[in-house]
This record gives sequence, structure tokens and C-alpha cells, in this order.
Amino acid sequence: MDNLRVEGVILLVALLPGFLCARLIQSFCVRPEQTELDKVTESLLYSFVVYVIFVVMCGSNFPLSVTVAAGNGIQRYDVSLHPKQMVELATIALLVAAFVGFSVTNDVSGRIFRVLRLTQRTSRGSVWSDTFHDLHGVVQVGLKDGRMIMGWLRFYSDEPAEQSVFLERAAWVNPANPGVGKD
Repeated sequence: MDNLRVEGVILLVALLPGFLCARLIQSFCVRPEQTELDKVTESLLYSFVVYVIFVVMCGSNFPLSVTVAAGNGIQRYDVSLHPKQMVELATIALLVAAFVGFSVTNDVSGRIFRVLRLTQRTSRGSVWSDTFHDLHGVVQVGLKDGRMIMGWLRFYSDEPAEQSVFLERAAWVNPANPGVGKD
């Protein structure tokens, strides 16, 4: 039973950088809804990426070492954490998350794949993100009741179901005289 506890701790420490990386990416950029299985799979992939970078850059010392001593029919486990390697793994996870967040937010990978004609898709999470990310200036918004409002786009919702925008210096568009706003 003790063997399972030790292996569980080792597994947790091994997977923690990938889960940290995935969580940071979710906070850095808009991602489509994921099932729990998708989240775990993504975290496992990020764990692999983080450890590959860790081994290439820092060597192969694992951040946790376990020594098993047997005597008098009892196995004793000594678990040692190596803080330097833990900090290195956390730093790599943060840098990978920042890179992926930047890439997704600015559609870097999507642009590259579109130039190579490998896809027509974007890497951004929503149509709102695609539409408004690089748009700076005046927009005109049609409301459900038929009214129109115009203003400088400041903020927008990344959730397609929410469909919210915040306009600065907004004015109602007068259908009788489209160039003049009314109060």
C-alpha cells in the first residue's frame, strides 16, 4: 500500500508541470469548451513538451528522487524533492504557456498554416476574437430591436453566446439621417 502512495506522489509531481501549463494557457487566451478528457489529454501533452524541453536544457535529473531501503521485512521509502529542478520545470511550463497563449491570441500558427495552404482555419477561439482582434476604430452595431449604434470598439465578449461589446464615444444612428447621432 505504501508503494502505491509513493508512486502516486511521483506521478503527481511528474504531471504537475503539464497541468500548470494547461491552466495558464486557459487563463492567457480564449479556448473552446473542452471535456474533462480533453483537458487531461492536453495536460499530458504539455507535460511531455515541458519535460522534453527540461531534459534538453537542464539535463535528465528528475525533480523527485526516491530511495527504497529494505530491512527486517519492511520497506522504507525516502522521498527527496529537488527545489531547483521544480523551479526550472515551473519556469519552463510558464514560458511554454506564454508562448502558446501569444500564438493563439495573435493567430501565429494559423497564419503560418494558411500561408502554407495546410488549412483555412484560424487558431483563435471565437468569431468575435477573429473579427475584433485587429480592428481599431469605429464600428456600427445592429441591435435586435432594429436600432443601430456606432462607436469606438473598446472591449468585446469572447463568448459567442454572450455577444457583448463596449463602445466608447457611442452614439445612436438615426436612420433618417445616417451620419447624425441622436441622444
